[in-house]
Amino acid sequence: MTKDTRDHVTAVLAFMVFVLLLGLLFVEIPDGNKEILYLLAGAIIGAFGTAVSYWLGSSDGSAQKTALMSKTDKT
Repeated sequence: MTKDTRDHVTAVLAFMVFVLLLGLLFVEIPDGNKEILYLLAGAIIGAFGTAVSYWLGSSDGSAQKTALMSKTDKT
């Protein structure tokens, strides 16, 4: 994944999580659906956190290092 694509994906994910949180705050949720909606929101926010940790953390740096090493091995 290129840096431009990764930046766009990060922005889209961040926007989706932001809209989800706004929806939870301002949209009235029927009592029967609150628990499942909160469960789904927690899962989505957790997945977002994992994605951000990958893109900003050592896993991404390791992937870049591996790609750079494979380029230098071919020459």
